[in-house]
Amino acid sequence: MSELSSVLTHLLKVSGNLSGTELARRVELPSATVNRLITGSVQDPRISTLKAIAKYFNISFDQLLGYSPLPKQFNLAHNRFAYSFQMPVYELHQIHNHLDNEDAAASRLTWQSNDNYDQEELFAIKLEQANFEPTFLKGSTLIAHKNLAPQINDYVLVSIQGKEATIRKFYMESGETYLYPLRSELPVMNAEQESVKILGVILESQTSLRAKPQAEK
Repeated sequence: MSELSSVLTHLLKVSGNLSGTELARRVELPSATVNRLITGSVQDPRISTLKAIAKYFNISFDQLLGYSPLPKQFNLAHNRFAYSFQMPVYELHQIHNHLDNEDAAASRLTWQSNDNYDQEELFAIKLEQANFEPTFLKGSTLIAHKNLAPQINDYVLVSIQGKEATIRKFYMESGETYLYPLRSELPVMNAEQESVKILGVILESQTSLRAKPQAEK
């Protein structure tokens, strides 16, 4: 068995005993091609084939070919398969003007998910104010996706009239889409207005419930 065959067999096993046929469907390759890779009968696979598989598992060519160790989330001790992503972290006031400028990010965050997203579409927001409590606590980090189509009851990051971004709840009724505020004193807005731009859909909120100890004076 080749290194590629061994690694691929392992990846399928830790991802819930995924079949070669199902992997082929997900990466849009012929099932015969993927199954030949699994059995080791292909000695010189195409770069495009390896690229599609490596991208699906979010690993490098060297890791897929067995030249470098796999990330720790592929350890068999894990009960569920997870993908690992790195993304820029912004403060909320930065988002409107700097979302596509990673140099403006305050830091970077590593995040794991059971869903395989395009890493380039992910970003994180650090909430330094209590404006969105109790839904999102001060100090929370929000994981968001730039180009995911929002669904009913999703929380979204919104720029209104080109100003600082805020958070609203997405809702649809009778063919119309609305943005509900997290504070009752603010108005409901139609999401189709030209002054409204959805910057991203919030996938997850991470909150530390223990305050950091204060430094001794």
